[in-house]
Amino acid sequence: MGILILYSLLYILFIFVDIVPIYKDNKRKLLLVYSIIWFSSYIIFVLINANVKIPSPAPAIKKLVALIYGI
Repeated sequence: MGILILYSLLYILFIFVDIVPIYKDNKRKLLLVYSIIWFSSYIIFVLINANVKIPSPAPAIKKLVALIYGI
């Protein structure tokens, strides 16, 4: 539980350090992409911390590569 609080505080700190200046510069597209990446990484962190089994993306990536290269 302590690690969740520590990392949450670090995420909040990084939001103020990274995302607020992007918002002030009025870079909406960059802000959207950056926010999606931050939100996704935080959700994955919380799920891992809650011992939720997250499926590996490796099989999907293998299928995609096989489809592209015809293997």
